[in-house]
Amino acid sequence: MTIISCIKQVQDLDMVLTDDWFIQEDGKSIDISYANKIMNTYDETALELMLRLVDEAQKINTHVITVGDKSKESILRKALAVGVQKAIRIDVVEKAEYTPSAIAKMLASVIEDTKDAELVLCGRQADNYSHGLTGQLLAKELGWPCFTLVTEIEYKQGIYHLSRIVEEGIEHISVKGPIVVTVSQSGNKFLRMATLKKTMEAKKQEIKVIIPKESLHISKKLMKSNKNLLNIVELKVNKTNKHCIYWQSREDMSLQDQLQELLLEYSKNRGAIG
Repeated sequence: MTIISCIKQVQDLDMVLTDDWFIQEDGKSIDISYANKIMNTYDETALELMLRLVDEAQKINTHVITVGDKSKESILRKALAVGVQKAIRIDVVEKAEYTPSAIAKMLASVIEDTKDAELVLCGRQADNYSHGLTGQLLAKELGWPCFTLVTEIEYKQGIYHLSRIVEEGIEHISVKGPIVVTVSQSGNKFLRMATLKKTMEAKKQEIKVIIPKESLHISKKLMKSNKNLLNIVELKVNKTNKHCIYWQSREDMSLQDQLQELLLEYSKNRGAIG
């Protein structure tokens, strides 16, 4: 049995300071190319869930797949360092951006060749575009059931036991594979750390590179249509106004009373405080 986790490289926006958001001359784009490249947050959670399944049931093969040029291999080596057995990169045009539909088609073409694949995990969405579509479109391409917003997976006697977020709370489902799940974050599902030894070993491991079927004309069409996903008219960076008030103890009013008076005044002028 093989479990596959689909991962994506994104830019670490948490490290970009507010003053570093520079709008380009066209007024429609921001240059954040200098930001560090990391694995997508939700994909890290999905990868950790896959590794935990292996911890419980040893007879499981683990693969990771990403779509991109050679620069995306750093996240594959990170996955290898934490225990994944095989890394696959679907080779595409350098610095190209593709629609979720294009990504799903390329991923499906590789997954279909893995005859014993039973479970495919994807992050619920990517940190950069946040489409939240790839996992569901991938399930459509494969013809498999899809379960979204999964936070927990257990595998017992050929059955997957899923916990997923719904409006009413947490829903528990038992289902047989093959299935696709999109994973949401939860408090105790942070990706494990790799040892220095494993990190060094991962740098020497082979990464399988696959040219997607009919990539040169299909991918170009789907890449071109990506421009229609979002029509940016203008970008603006809102500047925050900061106010600072220094309070001193007064004989007629304590600091707490002064704060209460200020908040009451604020609520009258700006609306209720929620």
